[in-house]
Amino acid sequence: MGEIISTKGMDIDPEYPLVKARIIREVGNNSLITQGYRECWKELEYLEYCLANFSATHNFQERIDAFIKEYKQLKNLTNEQERRFHNDIAEYQAAYLLHNSLGSKILGWDEPYSTPRQTKAKSQSDCDLLIEKNGKRFRVEVKDNSYEESQNPPPALSKILSEIAEEKHEIEINGHPKVLWPGAVELRNKKIDLNKKENLKRKMIEEIRRKAKIFRRCLRFRYSDGDFVALFKLLDKNEVPSQYSEPVFINPVSIIENIDKWLFDRSTRKRPMIEECKRKKADYLMCRINYWQREAENIDEFVLKLFHQILCKDKVYYALDDKLGKQLLGIIFFDENEEMRIVYNLNALSKHLL
Repeated sequence: MGEIISTKGMDIDPEYPLVKARIIREVGNNSLITQGYRECWKELEYLEYCLANFSATHNFQERIDAFIKEYKQLKNLTNEQERRFHNDIAEYQAAYLLHNSLGSKILGWDEPYSTPRQTKAKSQSDCDLLIEKNGKRFRVEVKDNSYEESQNPPPALSKILSEIAEEKHEIEINGHPKVLWPGAVELRNKKIDLNKKENLKRKMIEEIRRKAKIFRRCLRFRYSDGDFVALFKLLDKNEVPSQYSEPVFINPVSIIENIDKWLFDRSTRKRPMIEECKRKKADYLMCRINYWQREAENIDEFVLKLFHQILCKDKVYYALDDKLGKQLLGIIFFDENEEMRIVYNLNALSKHLL
């Protein structure tokens, strides 16, 4: 326990027959999920595993019904919808890891702390998963740190910028033809909905042409509409790259800093995940972190950077500082490559470990 756990090589039918039978036929041909099914997205492996192993568990069918309703005929995702999608997939991956790698039994989904009268509405105190290990039951809250998904240009905007690059629009500067080339993007509104922005590509090109006529010596321009700012530059034809890369967002903060605030910072208006777990009376927080590689050589270095005081013995971690409070038994970190670490809370240490 605590060592790097790789779950590559999952025994899953590559055609995802259960996903096809239960989900694809209901979300429709135009859904993003159907596109993912056709392209064999890795994320659907976890959904297939859960359909195969947990269909009879409490509230699982209700969870799948909600998933279908969310993505039915949904072709393009806003940043907020993409964030929710990644969080949904993180829960299915977490269930897989708990069951397949840690040997836990999945008892139910969206479980309330007590057992109130039957209701279909999800309570704010519901925990994502109820599991059993070594005869003990644990409540697990699952979160996906989707900071980059919420900041990245939405797919529809990326597509527009890619089209502008491919079309190589010429703009004249002082009698010399230049090629319009898109750069970085800064999002001002994370919930941007491009479906409400008609003729956006044409407006962007016309705006840069207008500015180029006014500022005749300038080779860098901004397009802004309140929801986002897109940067463009004018290049000589021999400077144009052979291929356009996906646009990146401007000024990303430190991944460690962002995750630390997301998990522990009680000084911000937004409730940190530790407080969210306390409110839901969760025993463990299981969070997916997909970008730790930018600031750490390995997942162990990432864990050590997050805590001020931490013990490590045989690659099992115990946090001594008060970041985890006194209720939470520990945090389980995992990533899209299926590596995992458990950090136990020494302040709440008991016999009830996973």
